[in-house]
Amino acid sequence: MYNSSLSEDDMNDYVRDILSTIFETKDQTRQGYSNAYRVPPKKRGADELDIQINYNGKIVGIYEGLKIERVNKQYVYDHITKAMINYNPQGVKNVFVVSYVINHFF
Repeated sequence: MYNSSLSEDDMNDYVRDILSTIFETKDQTRQGYSNAYRVPPKKRGADELDIQINYNGKIVGIYEGLKIERVNKQYVYDHITKAMINYNPQGVKNVFVVSYVINHFF
């Protein structure tokens, strides 16, 4: 069952399973680096790309999902930066940053 109680990784797995009916997918690949700790580049470790989308053996897209319960501009910005820059050393043009919103913003 897909619902808001799932972890972000489980939500990404659900999307990966749907995408894998059409595309080749790789999840949690260790490429790029994270901004999470804001340490100098030489000290950064590899971080995990949520989903890499391949077609005919070539990377055609990057998918970064984030689960949010409230507006947090920095958290959203960090995920966009990771997807567009840190996880994309090949310069893939199709980058998808998707928010799993689990609460109402009233």
